[in-house]
Amino acid sequence: MRNYRGIPIDGKDFVFGWYIKLSSHHLIADETTDWDNAGEPGVIEIEGLIEVIPETVGQQIGQQDKNKKEIYQGDIMEWYNACVTKGQNPICRTVIKWNNLHSRYEGIVRTGKIIGTIHTTPKLMEGK
Repeated sequence: MRNYRGIPIDGKDFVFGWYIKLSSHHLIADETTDWDNAGEPGVIEIEGLIEVIPETVGQQIGQQDKNKKEIYQGDIMEWYNACVTKGQNPICRTVIKWNNLHSRYEGIVRTGKIIGTIHTTPKLMEGK
């Protein structure tokens, strides 16, 4: 199973692990999650479960950019496109997203590199 990531509701940096949705709560279980105490009576919080902002949850897509960095949904990729018409900017950018209609990820460019995410650096996509 591929990892997920999300931004905690009280933090700025992504957390990585398994994604769990319980009622209206969106959670990431990281490597410190204490599953041994999960079923004990009176245990309200499970150590290592982190509530995240739902819109920031993205799954690892199983591919890497040209720098061998794992690609996640919501990543912004940049690449050089030599096949643009004269006068156009050869530096292209795209956001990695899932296409339900075609059951595949869009925006994957094997020669590109990750330069940010739509959640933390959305200005990178302005005018693109």
